Amino acid sequence: MSKDQWRKLIKQRSLFFDKNRQDRANIIIQEKIWEMLSGINSFAIYMNMEDEVATDLLIDKAFITNKLISSPKCIDNENMVMAKIDSKFKFTRGQLNIKEPTGMIIDKNEIEVIIVPMVAFDKCGVRIGHNKGYYDRYLSDYNGLMIGIAYQYQEVDSILKEDHDINMDMIITEQNTYMIA
Repeated sequence: MSKDQWRKLIKQRSLFFDKNRQDRANIIIQEKIWEMLSGINSFAIYMNMEDEVATDLLIDKAFITNKLISSPKCIDNENMVMAKIDSKFKFTRGQLNIKEPTGMIIDKNEIEVIIVPMVAFDKCGVRIGHNKGYYDRYLSDYNGLMIGIAYQYQEVDSILKEDHDINMDMIITEQNTYMIA
């Protein structure tokens, strides 16, 4: 299947994932991630859209524990940077109408873990995003840990990896944690 075909299939599957199941899955996934983040000082995380795994609890916990936390900020139609989240309440709407932090730009080498959203994924760590390529470009020279998070229904058999695609090091769902070799 093509990436667009996988996106359509996942969209259909999402119709059967009710709000209660989504809420429970969001909590489970965020708790799993937080256990992994307890020993690090900095991480980057996305500001979730409605169909993505929620990230609000992780952001709250980062503030409580004084971790350096950043989130994507689009600088043009192809590239993003990570900007510090100074406050849970200080955001602007970016060019893709996604909340973006207003803090200073963080060098990617200072970020220990980047948590990445996914539309679909396979067990080999290949992911499909929203077809813009921002994460693949940003992560192309990143050396830290890349964790993709998704709901279990977003897993697919096999995604044809393209040259520009960046594999995740780990994928976390409400049911499984996949360590990619």
